[in-house]
Amino acid sequence: MNAEIFKSAKSTLIKLSQKNLLGKSLKQQEAGYSLTELTFVVLIIGILSAIAAPGWLAFINNEHLRTSNDRIYRAMKTARSNAMRDKITWQASFRQQDEIAQWAVHPESLDAQNANWQNLESSVKIDDETTLPQDSSTEIWRIKFNYKGHPNGFRRITLSLRSGGTAKRCVFVSTHLGAMRTSKNQATSDSGGRYCY
Repeated sequence: MNAEIFKSAKSTLIKLSQKNLLGKSLKQQEAGYSLTELTFVVLIIGILSAIAAPGWLAFINNEHLRTSNDRIYRAMKTARSNAMRDKITWQASFRQQDEIAQWAVHPESLDAQNANWQNLESSVKIDDETTLPQDSSTEIWRIKFNYKGHPNGFRRITLSLRSGGTAKRCVFVSTHLGAMRTSKNQATSDSGGRYCY
C-alpha cells in the first residue's frame, strides 16, 4: 500500500512538474514585445520629439536672450549707482569679442580694455539697432553716468539671437535722470519689421 501511494505521489509530482515546465515555456514565448511593436513605439517617440524639439529650442533661446538682457540692465544700474556713490563718472561697456557678447562696469578713468569683462550667453549677440556710442578703434559701446547718475544721452542697447530669428530684447536709458527700462521686440505696422520700442 505504501508502494502504491508512493507511485501515485511520484506520478502526480511528475505530471505537475511537466505541466509547470510547459506553462512556463508558453509564458516565456508570450512575454516581451515583438520587433514590430518596438519599431512602432520608437517611431511614435521620434515623431513626438520632432514636433517638440523646435518649441523647446525656441524656449531655451528666448530664456538666454532674457537672461542676457537682465545682465545688461543690472550692469547699467550698477554703473549709475557706483557713479552716484563715488561722485565720479562710471560707465557700462559692451563688446563682441571672438563672437561672444561681453559687458563690464568700470570708472571712466579705467581703460575699458583693462576692465573685468563678463560673458553673456553664447547664443546672444549685440544687434545693429544698438544706439550707444561706439568707439571705432576698440569697437566698444559705452554708456556713461556722471556723479549725479545722469547719462550721456538717451540710448539703447539691443540684443538678438546669433542663430537669427526675430526675437530681440533692449535696455533703454530714457531720461536725463538716468531712468532705465527694458523692452522686447514688437511688430511695427508701417514697415512690417520688428523693433524694440
